[in-house]
Amino acid sequence: MDALTAVCEKMTGLSNVYTGKDGRTYFFTRGREREDGGISGMVYLCESDHLSPYRPAGHFSIKPDGGIKRSPKAFPIHLYILEAGKVSA
Repeated sequence: MDALTAVCEKMTGLSNVYTGKDGRTYFFTRGREREDGGISGMVYLCESDHLSPYRPAGHFSIKPDGGIKRSPKAFPIHLYILEAGKVSA
């Protein structure tokens, strides 16, 4: 989760807001951490230059080892993986 937050901060200066590959602005909310250490949350599409109004764009799930289990298309997975050190650039 720290790597994803770092990616967002580099992109937008905010810890949970990012620009998708489609050029649109998204933000996520983190859900509860599961017993196994995994994390899930919701992703929202901002329909204007501001964070409001917004609509749901999908949900994500991060495995206990930090890998992505499930995410919407606009989730910055490639950047998250690079930041987390899961692959080299």
